[in-house]
Amino acid sequence: MKKILFVCFFILQIKNAYGCSCSRDQINQEEYDKYTLIFLGKIIQVEDCDNEGYQEFTFEIEELFKGQTTTFVSGFNNCGGVCNYGYKIGQKWLVFSNPEYGLINDQHACNASLIVAHEENETLIGKDDYLSLKDWEFEITFLNSRKTKDVKIVSFQFVQVIPILKEVIILGFFFFIFFFSIKFKLKLVLYSFGFGSIAGVSYYSVLISNFPEPINYVLIISLIMLFLLIASAIYYIGTKEKLIFKTSLIFNFITYATFIITTIFMIVLNRHQSITYNTSFFTILLMVLGVGIFFSLFVSSFVELFKRIKQHN
Repeated sequence: MKKILFVCFFILQIKNAYGCSCSRDQINQEEYDKYTLIFLGKIIQVEDCDNEGYQEFTFEIEELFKGQTTTFVSGFNNCGGVCNYGYKIGQKWLVFSNPEYGLINDQHACNASLIVAHEENETLIGKDDYLSLKDWEFEITFLNSRKTKDVKIVSFQFVQVIPILKEVIILGFFFFIFFFSIKFKLKLVLYSFGFGSIAGVSYYSVLISNFPEPINYVLIISLIMLFLLIASAIYYIGTKEKLIFKTSLIFNFITYATFIITTIFMIVLNRHQSITYNTSFFTILLMVLGVGIFFSLFVSSFVELFKRIKQHN
């Protein structure tokens, strides 16, 4: 029995070692070309690892080898799991990255980045099971030899304001819809966008983090149907317009579509560091919006049935 347990333990250890082994070869041109930003920097600010396995950090750049960036560069580090590492204030790293919007979000166990010194400023170069002094000198020489006049510290990066510009554009879009609706007295559009936006923000803030696991799709569908029914009731009571099936269908679909898009926007805005891009995203989005037609037809039919029953009585 002990032999069996020993074999099982040995196999598990091999599996774990294999799962966490990411060999780092000596720097070469192919590896160099993979990254747009390479620098030697010190961590001056870092947050604790959150529940999703990420921590926000800030580097102060001491030497820049490739790319352009500001003196201080921030991002999110994958600190969750057995294989990944957590940053600490005072650590010095040789960072290899492909920043997005000026943020470093690609640091993980198998990244080419290399810790150079502990938080106590104790150097690791030349120590056992680490990069030798000869290999370190080769790496720095290699990086310095490829510096160009375009490699420089800048005081401002336009890419850092892109997320803000996106938010301004989205807010401007909603303002345009509001103005357009008021100008041409399109209460239906105004109410639809209003209800959909409020529902999307509320769904993200209240439900998305407290939703039961596994996902109960019947509950989700029921909540969406209930939301559309309540929105329709408030719309018709508030505007005192006649209950027309076509109007109800358009109202419900625009409300549903706004709700879905607002929820996605809230997720991207607040959890962008943990989102992985999926090439099927737009296909899935169109399918979800297509399902909204069914929801809208169902709710509009229910409203129409309610109207006929009320007229009959």
